[in-house]
Amino acid sequence: MVQSVNYKVRATNICGPGPWAYRNIVIDNLPGCMTVTTRIQNCRVVFTWGAPIKNGQNISSYRIAVKSAVGYTTLSQCSQNAQTNSCSLSMDELIQ
Repeated sequence: MVQSVNYKVRATNICGPGPWAYRNIVIDNLPGCMTVTTRIQNCRVVFTWGAPIKNGQNISSYRIAVKSAVGYTTLSQCSQNAQTNSCSLSMDELIQ
């Protein structure tokens, strides 16, 4: 996966700031998209996924976030290391 990031930099001295220098960097070794499935088992939500294409770098972790009215919240209970391809949460944990 490729992602483009725009940024700007400028210098400041005693007389004030100089003009912004605008630049762009392309990050081309991000992990690829994943396929995620969910199921209910014993009043728990089980998330399971296949490892994405690494694009030259090892996967260091996975994070699951839940959308609410104010945006996404990462579920710390499901922040997993790269060796794990599933996570299970009780319904209470999921809808807090």
